[in-house]
Amino acid sequence: MSDVAQPVVRVPARFTGKTVIVTGAASGIGLATARRFGSEGARVVLADLDFDRAGQAAEAVKTDGAPDAWPVRCDVSDEGQVRACVAGTLGASAGWT
Repeated sequence: MSDVAQPVVRVPARFTGKTVIVTGAASGIGLATARRFGSEGARVVLADLDFDRAGQAAEAVKTDGAPDAWPVRCDVSDEGQVRACVAGTLGASAGWT
C-alpha cells in the first residue's frame, strides 16, 4: 500500500442543462447509466417497474451530483406508459431554467 495521493478524476459536465430518461434504472446497467448521466450534470428520470427501488436509486443519483433525479413507474412494454413518461418529463422540464 502506498501513501502517495491518487489523482482526483474529474468527469466533464457534458450533460449540464439536459434531462435524460433511463429505463430499468432501479438496478444493474440502468442504475449505472443513471448515475453516470447524473455525475455529468444531467437531470435524471429513473423509469422502472419497481417504483420504490427507483426512488432509492434516485437518491443515489443525487448523491453522485445530479442536480435532480426522480423515479417514475413505467412498463416499457406498454406504449401508453412510455408516452406518459416522456410527456410528463417534457412537461416538467419546460419549467426548468
